[in-house]
Amino acid sequence: MPVPRRIAALAVLAALALAAVSLAHRSPAAHREGPPVQTRASYLRSAAAGVARSRAWWDAGRHWYRQRLGSSQLATNWGIVHLFGATSALAIADPTPAHRAAVRAFARGAERYWNPDLRPVPGYGPTVGRRGAGSRAWYDDEGWWGIAFYDAYRATGDRRYLASADRALAFVDSGWDPLGGGIYWDTGRTFKASEGLVGATLLASYRYLDTRSPRFLAMAERYIAWADAHLRDGDGLYSSRPRGGVAMPYVEGPMAVAFAVLCRATGDRAWCTRAESLAGRTVERFPRLTMGPQYDSLYIRALLELYRFDGNRRWYHVAARATDRALASARAPGGLYLRTWDGRAITTIGTDPGKLQTHAATTSAAAWMAAAKPPRQP
Repeated sequence: MPVPRRIAALAVLAALALAAVSLAHRSPAAHREGPPVQTRASYLRSAAAGVARSRAWWDAGRHWYRQRLGSSQLATNWGIVHLFGATSALAIADPTPAHRAAVRAFARGAERYWNPDLRPVPGYGPTVGRRGAGSRAWYDDEGWWGIAFYDAYRATGDRRYLASADRALAFVDSGWDPLGGGIYWDTGRTFKASEGLVGATLLASYRYLDTRSPRFLAMAERYIAWADAHLRDGDGLYSSRPRGGVAMPYVEGPMAVAFAVLCRATGDRAWCTRAESLAGRTVERFPRLTMGPQYDSLYIRALLELYRFDGNRRWYHVAARATDRALASARAPGGLYLRTWDGRAITTIGTDPGKLQTHAATTSAAAWMAAAKPPRQP
């Protein structure tokens, strides 16, 4: 995505985040968390239908998905990462041979984004098949891409996807500033951003849990220490930028999950305390999700991952209520999820209409709900 458009989108997100803070203080009723409207089976049906309807973006000639309806541009890695995640979540929820084969097929397509010429280390670029050392890449997109490969491993058990996740993590880590710390926004290295850092923190934490390699633990602790020193606001949340940024749920969520993963991996309960505290503060700050499906769906995944690790039913119910709202409001004529989660035109949040990402993000929320085992009723 061109720089001006990405920066403009960030401005919209900042305004929405600030509005959410105001809403949290004005609307105590928004904090009520009840049981979900849908069952696990209905989430599974919604997810399967959403993945199937994603074929509306399929380019048969080039064997991949388009970025937007009616466009000839193939999807960027950020534009399709939600469909990658939804495909894996569907296989985790319902591990049939067909669903697992779909994950493997998608992962083969995802490997087409590999650019061996990127510097300072090779990595996955935003465009299918693009090569060259001068190609621009975004560290936050790379982090989500690596997490998507990790989810493909969870869905299939194929360890080859761990190698892909590690390659993505190595590239994000190459965006670390060796002098002042922090991870840059993109390979232009003009400013530092929390999005790439939290994705790398979560991915390093997962890999430490799997391997117990001190290298991954050192990476995660280095990222967290810098974030604690430079990004935390007065409420203990992480801002998007070292100066002048705002907190965003899709940043807080993955960081809370990283804390929970480190708690499991190290046995240090202090990490669990941090996970619960950060998630609780985030839920209170953002009682309604309004940033946009492409961001809020990553937060839904994070809440359900946190629930998977700590068993706290609160996170499941928060995710369920938001997903129920999304499925009820985001559908456009034709059955595609092309609207915001409160039913507005997607253009109201600075997103182009007809994007695969918009549909896939809502689909992925349903898929992750289907993959989560509902808590027992009290």
